[in-house]
Amino acid sequence: MTVTLKTKTEITVPRSIRLKAGIKPGEQVEFSVSGRTTNITPKLSGDEIQDEREIRDPKVRGAIRDGASLRGWRELFPNALVYGADIDRDILFEEERIKTFYCDQLDQGAIQDLWSQPVLEGGVDVIIDDGLHTFEGNTSFLDGSLSHLRPGGIYVIEDILQTTIERWRNALKTIYSKSHPRDEFAFVQVRNSLNHYDNNLLIIRKDA
Repeated sequence: MTVTLKTKTEITVPRSIRLKAGIKPGEQVEFSVSGRTTNITPKLSGDEIQDEREIRDPKVRGAIRDGASLRGWRELFPNALVYGADIDRDILFEEERIKTFYCDQLDQGAIQDLWSQPVLEGGVDVIIDDGLHTFEGNTSFLDGSLSHLRPGGIYVIEDILQTTIERWRNALKTIYSKSHPRDEFAFVQVRNSLNHYDNNLLIIRKDA
């Protein structure tokens, strides 16, 4: 469908839709049309665009940082063993119930090496991808890791960019729902007035 607008034509988004989408009065929005679906998303500011560019930078692939998130998971699950992976070898560490490994999530060989570690050979119950926040990085790690999720396990991809939602929906429909027909896939858009560009999750539950 093609929509043509005259210069300076104003479009009013109904109040009910604004409320559901978390769009405040006066905010600029962008429209895109896919089939019978019209997508209305807040327009990114200059600062938000810069944030997105920084997220896309291949150098920013860390998931461990100072270890705080891994220690948080250890505290939340007192009986669990927590494993992390990062492309930066200099920040890898090991302590009580935490062990980290090298991995470049854009490299299938590195992903295979990660899962060949003796402590990971039996698979895991939960996988959280909070590394390289790009469609390519997420799908690369997903393709190499989903088979290592134990039955009934949960796989979460965090901070999915708003600009990649249509690519994700298409991939889930045409690829993953067919290659993993017994697994459950849920794409979650979390509305937040302070974050319009990457507050989305993909949650996968492995068939038990």
